Amino acid sequence: MAKAFFRAALKALAPALLALFACGAARSQESLKAAVGQKLRDLSVLERPGQKSVTFYGQNCYQSVWLGEKARGLLSEAAQKYLEQFEKKRLQKPKNGAGERFYSGAEALLEWGPRKDSMERSATAKIRFGYAIYGKNAFFLIKVPSQKSQAPAQSPAFESSEPASLLFTRAQLKSLLAALR
Repeated sequence: MAKAFFRAALKALAPALLALFACGAARSQESLKAAVGQKLRDLSVLERPGQKSVTFYGQNCYQSVWLGEKARGLLSEAAQKYLEQFEKKRLQKPKNGAGERFYSGAEALLEWGPRKDSMERSATAKIRFGYAIYGKNAFFLIKVPSQKSQAPAQSPAFESSEPASLLFTRAQLKSLLAALR
């Protein structure tokens, strides 16, 4: 019954999502199933000199992952590997049917706060690029860890960023790569 619900939820939501957001480490179908209903809100790509960011609204706050030129290059390489392996049906499936595999990682600046125009907290973190397989579904994955702010927080609610697993279908990934160029 759980598998049927999971499949139905994914089929219903996947086409409508710009990206699928799973908070924390969704390592099993049960934890992913709990997060499937959480759509990314306000997913956008922002730009400032030398950097671009993937900005999204998580469970409690807005979060930006700022990628420099090197990080965007590593993301692009990982995405190309994923797309090639997907086309050739060479993605390694875990034995239990759900899991994550990573190609590379990069340093990124995380910023977060209660509003898109008020992201006052920041920290540097190593984000990872790879893919996640849940049942028969494969997604490109950008894994963002939780980090404590480098500056003292005014409010304990925003002392640390939220961990996030950003999951993209192939079409969504191609759109993301085009936006990050």
